[in-house]
Amino acid sequence: MLGGGSFGTAIANMIANNNHQVTLWLRSETVAQEIRDSGENAAYLPGYKLHADLSINTDLEQAVAGCDTVFFAVPSSAFRGVAKQVSHLLPAGTIVVSTAKGIEADTFLLPSQVLEQEIPHCSSGRD
Repeated sequence: MLGGGSFGTAIANMIANNNHQVTLWLRSETVAQEIRDSGENAAYLPGYKLHADLSINTDLEQAVAGCDTVFFAVPSSAFRGVAKQVSHLLPAGTIVVSTAKGIEADTFLLPSQVLEQEIPHCSSGRD
């Protein structure tokens, strides 16, 4: 799961609660460490305890290593940049899923369309 806001955290936790290995990627090591220490994402979901097996990571390469599915829950303003960063890290056939809302300001593209442009070797599930 790329993105440690409320939606990304909730989805990552739900996946972990369903006995799947999941890593929640955040940009901030400070926030990541706070989540590791407290077991919750106090900034976005105070009081919401996270699954003990939910991995928290700020290293993008480590976060997506070995993943067959990658969820994007980053703001639309950062969406393309994260997609570009992760594109070379994902093998062909990796399923990429956008949970982001909104459109890209400059192009008026949906997040799923940005994924198709930036990570064309992966499947968005729209095939």
